[in-house]
Amino acid sequence: MKSFALSLLLCTLVLPAAPTLARQAPPMPPAISPEQMQQAINRVKEADSNHDGMITRVEWQTYRTAQFSHFDRNGDGVLSEADRPRLAGRRNGGRLAEMMALLDQNHDGQVSRAEFVNGPMPAFDQADLDHNGVVDGYEIKQAETRLP
Repeated sequence: MKSFALSLLLCTLVLPAAPTLARQAPPMPPAISPEQMQQAINRVKEADSNHDGMITRVEWQTYRTAQFSHFDRNGDGVLSEADRPRLAGRRNGGRLAEMMALLDQNHDGQVSRAEFVNGPMPAFDQADLDHNGVVDGYEIKQAETRLP
């Protein structure tokens, strides 16, 4: 009887929120090619600022902070359509648009520094197999072996 009451309570708390949660779900990261995956692995390795062979989520955010200025080609403090032609050639333009949509949390058509640094981290999350917030040497090797 106790478990039935608990189940009923959970249903009354969760089900009304389900439509709201569904609307707020972030878009899935776009699929990436083996070459792009290798580039992502290399970026994860570059983020190891203390060279201990493990990359923490904080190290990854610090790395992304430093990368923002590189991507903000026109120096206006946001990533937008104005930066796209310089960032992506014809073959990567669609992927870049998808990534910008993923990072643009307030849907204003631009990605601020905060959105870029604190936004979804698909490369890190895919490499962090045990989801402990740290990518270690074993997980990097596993990511590399998954490449075709």
